[in-house]
Amino acid sequence: MKKILLASILSLALINTQAQQIIPCATDQVHYQMKQANPSLALEEEKGNEAARKIADALLTGRNFAKQGTITYIPVVFHVIHNDGMENITQAQIMDQIRILNEDFRKKAGTNGDKSTVAAATDMEFEFRLAQFDPNGNRHDGINRIKSTLTEGANDNVKSLIRWSTSKYLNIWVVKSITLGGTGSGTVLGFAQFPASLPFSPNSDGIVIRSDYVGNIQTGSTSHQGRTLTHEVGHWIGLYHTFQDGCNGATASTCGSAGDRVCDTPPVLEANYGSICDASLNSCTGDSPDLPDMISNYMDYLDGKCANTYTLGQKARALAQMQTYRSVISSAANLAAAGIITSGEYTSVVAASIKAPYSYGFEDANISTAGWRIQNLNNAANGWKTDNVGYNGTKSIAFRNYNYSATTHSRDEFNSPLIDISTLANPVLKVRVANARKTSGDVLEIGISGDFGRTETKLYSATPTLSMATTELVPTETSQWTTLTFDLTPYRNMTNARIRFELRNLRGNNTFIDDFSITSSTGLLDNLKQEMAFNVYPNPMEGSAYAQFELKQTQQIEINICDVIGRKISTLQQGEMQAGMHSLAINRSDLKAGIYLINVTTQNGTFAHKLVVN
Repeated sequence: MKKILLASILSLALINTQAQQIIPCATDQVHYQMKQANPSLALEEEKGNEAARKIADALLTGRNFAKQGTITYIPVVFHVIHNDGMENITQAQIMDQIRILNEDFRKKAGTNGDKSTVAAATDMEFEFRLAQFDPNGNRHDGINRIKSTLTEGANDNVKSLIRWSTSKYLNIWVVKSITLGGTGSGTVLGFAQFPASLPFSPNSDGIVIRSDYVGNIQTGSTSHQGRTLTHEVGHWIGLYHTFQDGCNGATASTCGSAGDRVCDTPPVLEANYGSICDASLNSCTGDSPDLPDMISNYMDYLDGKCANTYTLGQKARALAQMQTYRSVISSAANLAAAGIITSGEYTSVVAASIKAPYSYGFEDANISTAGWRIQNLNNAANGWKTDNVGYNGTKSIAFRNYNYSATTHSRDEFNSPLIDISTLANPVLKVRVANARKTSGDVLEIGISGDFGRTETKLYSATPTLSMATTELVPTETSQWTTLTFDLTPYRNMTNARIRFELRNLRGNNTFIDDFSITSSTGLLDNLKQEMAFNVYPNPMEGSAYAQFELKQTQQIEINICDVIGRKISTLQQGEMQAGMHSLAINRSDLKAGIYLINVTTQNGTFAHKLVVN
């Protein structure tokens, strides 16, 4: 087995550097190097494989193993190692990756994993949760950001920059690029550490992955669709490549002790690559029955659209490996420490100490002392910072973008402190913005979250003003500021509300923000509603009804029907609408009898209009 493994490692670089210079996974190479440094690791691996085989055999003979109903929850922490570049990915991109992991490992209906045609395809019953508390019990969003030049050409060296207990959290280090000896000039996408290595090298346990292969949005690779991490997590829970040892392990008597040690995955001579999901490929003909390569298996190398299968045998092996080496991480006590209860829900946390009404004018020399957090993901030198310009007072927070000509679509953000807005019956967010276009307009996005950013509702996404300025904007008059107003009534039950501001760079002018406040409604929303002459007729609604309004200018507008706690039921309008009168039909079939909120988002703010359905 050692000779075959070494040969596969040596050929891995050659094969992959010829295949578009992509090396999808370097786990085998890293594991081989660890065994060279720790000779006893090979013995432990075989011992663990034998123990896993016995446990897996017992599991597979148990009743209804395919759907036990017992979920293994894994607390996860992402360490984003960056040097102020695009590798400093957003929380949204990380949450998209968590979504993909949970869809793949749960074979969720309507997702790629649900499309598998393999008879042995199964729900792995693993789920992943961002940690809610750090190892010291402090509230956390499960994401650390560390600035370091080690993000380029990274390997195990980044793990000494930051790590949480590897027996209690799945540590994932996100980097710009990976360089490992022996991989040639190819692009390594990621590597993981097998469970049997944990006793020998606990400080390196976890996964290293390139930032542009995390998730399937923003900078995430659309060809791999976030399944690079699905593959690496497969290694982390104890699965080998389907092409492990080539065509060995092809018979009923050897499949549990050779190859990938899983009997319902046909042997594969070598890795399969590319975007053509050819189910007729058959690289090993000595198995009985002679089955084609399982090209849909997550533990092969085809593109993300092809990968949709974990098997019952892989599930049994993974559970056995976890039971043998990683029993602590999913224990009830450890989950509780990470802020997760045994049902997989997050532990309720105490309400924020800051209570609405709340206002802030950015006058502090260091706004972090007031709980505000600047996260300049891509532009540390040119991103958000406090500025000696203000609507009231002498300061604001600003993005001086007039002379910035770097790559477009970079993202930088800042967040409010956590605020308990449940203290107000009709909370309203108001903020002053000064902004201008140069050749184009930067996009300002504002979102609200009640769970530390794991989920977020977009309140606003637009260029705040359409005015042009060929010179640098520095507002000196109140007329240069716009007031944005947002109805937070749908979110009034949030006891830990966080407002996030993000600027997407489109090489525009400067943006200044001042006078943040969350207070009770004082007619501001009524003014916006009256300006649009917004009305619903008839209301209460019996059969059909219409939302009628007037726009003074062409603009982006979004209108959603939500229940009384803010959950979206349906969308009436999303996109640009011309100036003039409009009438939108409301579909009665979507709505049961009750009270609803029609949430309207315009470039000047948001408001809610009550709808009663009989």
